[in-house]
Amino acid sequence: MTLNLAELAAEELKHCQTFLNEFPAMRCPPRLSLEEFVDRSVKLHRNLIKRWNGFDFLGTPQTAPDTSHAVEVCEKEYRRVLDDVRTLSDVTPRDGKGQRPLSYNFDLWLYDAKHGVNSGNRHGAICMTQRCIAPKYTPMSADLAHGYTSEKEIALKLNLGSYSRMTRQGNFKTFRLETECRIGERFSAVVMRALEEHKIVKDYPMLVKIFERWLQRLGETIWAPSDYYVAPIFTCRPSRFLQLGNYDERSCFQNGGERDANKLFFACDVPDTFVLLGWRVRTLVAAQGLQRRNSDIPRPHPHFRAWGLAVPEKGAFISNFYLIDYASLAPVVQLALSEAFGVKGLKEIAISPRKSDYPFQVFHDHAKVYFNPDGHFFGGETAFRQRYTMHYFMQVAQYAASFGVYTRLGSGPEFILDPRLGTRALPQSPRLPKVWPYPDAALREMHRGGLNI
Repeated sequence: MTLNLAELAAEELKHCQTFLNEFPAMRCPPRLSLEEFVDRSVKLHRNLIKRWNGFDFLGTPQTAPDTSHAVEVCEKEYRRVLDDVRTLSDVTPRDGKGQRPLSYNFDLWLYDAKHGVNSGNRHGAICMTQRCIAPKYTPMSADLAHGYTSEKEIALKLNLGSYSRMTRQGNFKTFRLETECRIGERFSAVVMRALEEHKIVKDYPMLVKIFERWLQRLGETIWAPSDYYVAPIFTCRPSRFLQLGNYDERSCFQNGGERDANKLFFACDVPDTFVLLGWRVRTLVAAQGLQRRNSDIPRPHPHFRAWGLAVPEKGAFISNFYLIDYASLAPVVQLALSEAFGVKGLKEIAISPRKSDYPFQVFHDHAKVYFNPDGHFFGGETAFRQRYTMHYFMQVAQYAASFGVYTRLGSGPEFILDPRLGTRALPQSPRLPKVWPYPDAALREMHRGGLNI
């Protein structure tokens, strides 16, 4: 089947116009007419359009846990434990009898033991209350790996509150009811170990029963298997880039938001970018139906979204998950990335976060593009493909950020003072990198005027 790019662009122009009639206000200054924006975006995504035989790729629906429901249940159970603990009588300093330790305050949070924690601002905390216990296993935070050379070195502590105990000198000392744990360890085992280490099991059986009932309820509700079918769609439609931030996800990418220019930058300055949308339903048939319905229309809103950059047959980068976090979708996303971009043996590139952030630090510094700290790099099964993927991202980032239409919140390249003429002039156009996939769509000119899109 031969694709007609002009017809595809005309179709997308209508979608963009419909969307902008509903959400007209944009903070980004006008740089291109809407027709130029769509045409430029289509030219920079021809590899994906050819691979997908259109703008969209429907990934294979896969099962994933319902983490949003788990968080809600955990919040209710957390408050329930708080109420139950308050019903117990405190230990009296005089005879030492009571149902709970002196001044015991129940809490629940996980923190990075290596970098410490301050009780005032909880510096080092990874997640608290309902988000801490919802996944059943101790989670891996996006920012956690900073300062560590490998995952095995990461030291975590689970805190269940604080209490006071009388010392031999007759003074009262405050202790944290906590214990060390590791990534992937069952929370129920960690909780019971903390109670054992602090002699709560021996001295306060009534308090232990509250914790046991709490863990039992969590096991019967949120930790029991409760999976949904997740239907992913990859798209490079210009209208889908425009809609970022307007899926009720409260993102700064929404029209009129602080960084609404970022989505325009990725749509028509950076090659082979994409938007990932997904819906979560109970049955496979419903998932497939949602995919077909949403391949070209914006309703209903997706249950999660993200965006990224692709190197077809080599690798991909994906970031900025909203509504559902990446940890809950990892297996679905990895399979979908492999299918969409034809990467055999795709796996996450294991490099330190500081290095992995570097290509996109270029975007941030020069183009003022915002990234959430949840970015993930993926490459092929060989080391060469993984190195090439990182090299490609670095080269593309430098070039696109240096001379993009929608850099610096839409203001274009910064003017510099020409010492010979004493006047302002555009900076010298950077050299086109060899890996740039579309030499005929190089960013050589400065576009001015046009509609405020």
